[in-house]
Amino acid sequence: MEQQGNSDLESRFGQNISENFSFLKNAEIFLAISGGRDSVVLLHLLLAAGFRPVLLHCNFGLRGEESDGDEAFVAGLRDTVQIEFFSRRFDMKTEMARTGKGVQETARMLRYDWFSTFTDIPGKFLITAHHFDDSVETFFINLSRGTGLKGMAGIPERRGAIIRPLLNVTSQEIEHYAKSKNISYRLDSSNLSDEYFRNRIRHQLIPQLEEFWPDFRLRLSELFGEVKNYSSLIQDFSRSFRNRFFRMDSEFVVVPICELVNLQPDFLIIELFGEFGIRRNNVDLLKELFHAQTGKKLETANCRFTREREQLIIGGRLETDPVSHHIESIPESMDILGHRISFVPLAKTEKLKFDATEDDRLQRLDLKKIKFPLLLRTWQKGDKMRPLGLLGSKLISDILTDKRVNTIVRKQALVITDQSGAILAILGLVISEEFKVSAGSMDILEIRIAS
Repeated sequence: MEQQGNSDLESRFGQNISENFSFLKNAEIFLAISGGRDSVVLLHLLLAAGFRPVLLHCNFGLRGEESDGDEAFVAGLRDTVQIEFFSRRFDMKTEMARTGKGVQETARMLRYDWFSTFTDIPGKFLITAHHFDDSVETFFINLSRGTGLKGMAGIPERRGAIIRPLLNVTSQEIEHYAKSKNISYRLDSSNLSDEYFRNRIRHQLIPQLEEFWPDFRLRLSELFGEVKNYSSLIQDFSRSFRNRFFRMDSEFVVVPICELVNLQPDFLIIELFGEFGIRRNNVDLLKELFHAQTGKKLETANCRFTREREQLIIGGRLETDPVSHHIESIPESMDILGHRISFVPLAKTEKLKFDATEDDRLQRLDLKKIKFPLLLRTWQKGDKMRPLGLLGSKLISDILTDKRVNTIVRKQALVITDQSGAILAILGLVISEEFKVSAGSMDILEIRIAS
């Protein structure tokens, strides 16, 4: 990749924002900041470009006093530049026992779950300090696992509300900028260890590539660009195909079989049906369904495919395991039944208008009336609540019937209860009259639902 002079890094950064992320100028932005070199340099670049990001810092406590020192350092940056700062500590031993995952994967999940509680509302974005060398490392990690086309494109510049504006900047350029500006930052001792696979790629593989293939970064940069162009074409085709042939029928998606029987290659089918749970490990089963007899079915993690005469019917799974998720404190986020559900505390301000109006993606309750812990669970026969606007209680089954909820969605409906067992809401459908936000409400529980 072509090296640029460090004196113009700020202008290059500003140009990149103007050309590719101009929407950030009118948005509220949050910066994921560890206190390390990359995120601190990104803070300086954002400030130079006229942004005032809110700082978000995670303390996983993995390095004892060193982790606490990172948090204190970022708090000091907040005081120096006078911007907002939020930090959260995590009990990694407890979380790893709960998830059954390793340190890196658990930390990543916790980090982005917490970040999402700030950015689930449109117009809010998270900025991260991933740079070109991170993308190179990710490429080799994906390659080692057996990647498809997307994995060969490195790290995407944008994924939903996550923005990565440094992917056209190398680690060396960041280092030179930090030195030229005399920028202080924290050193993470874990980055020096080869315990993690990414570090071994960074410390062992890449130096050897640089020795035998000096311009390998330039060649990979060209490859990333080509792959992104191909991916864009595939996405455009898939969008056009869905607009032409995917038809919504109640809560089902219906696709003519005649448009599917000759569809190839596999990665295109995966792109079309990925949101319905189709992956490389089950795409062949879906292709068999294109040629199967009427009545044949395929179940994925979140959907059921049915061959019905000359149509492919896609709907939710009729049989799902009951959901039971405890929320001990907020903010909290989780992925359930294909949705990201976030519980966020808010204070009533003049900026935000709080009322009892319902929205299928956003529900607000009076936090002072709620007793923790909460329980998000599948509704049960006999459940009752007092729906917004009614004087008396109704069975949940009757509310679902009144709302004309079909069989598939009905079986998956979730309710939220507090410590007393009272039902606060049917998720995404109706809130309780007893817990609604009123004129006197000052502390709000906001429940956000994102696909």
